[in-house]
Amino acid sequence: STPLSFLFAFVVYKKSVGSKMYRIFVMIPTIIAGLLMGLIFKKFTLNLPKFGESIGITIPDFLEDPNYSVGTIILYTVCNGFATSMVIYPNVMNDIDKEIVESAQLEGVSDLEEFWYIVLPYTIPTFTTFQISSISGMESLVRNVAYMVMIARMVNVVGEQGTYWVANNFIWGWLL
Repeated sequence: STPLSFLFAFVVYKKSVGSKMYRIFVMIPTIIAGLLMGLIFKKFTLNLPKFGESIGITIPDFLEDPNYSVGTIILYTVCNGFATSMVIYPNVMNDIDKEIVESAQLEGVSDLEEFWYIVLPYTIPTFTTFQISSISGMESLVRNVAYMVMIARMVNVVGEQGTYWVANNFIWGWLL
């Protein structure tokens, strides 16, 4: 979603028609807690089949149907990440020195050239920070899944209560 975030952030930065309304609409998921947005999304997707029946069309249950559930969760995650990017990127773009942009406009650069030669180089540190954070988050996810598997395995293997507590103290004291 990063290229799309950059594109829409540039549209907001250029203050094109509807950019304020778009900015408010995209920021709603970051303003409202993630859990609440997840519940609203779930309620919305679970009621779509009922809505479809009321108007005479068949809409699948996107969360319950295995053919659609993974895609629906990915869509929600991308939209949530997109909203976070839309909070950060336009603010970084607004920090670009106005004299540089005005000078480029006086030279007759197009919006695409302004984006490519001025905005994109200025936002590379923010972009890089987002990518490092994403990699770090994936590393944490993999590490935590490995710890959960290890704890579940030890709980299933350890039969006595005293041995369980020794194993549990080892995991929490040394590994985590």
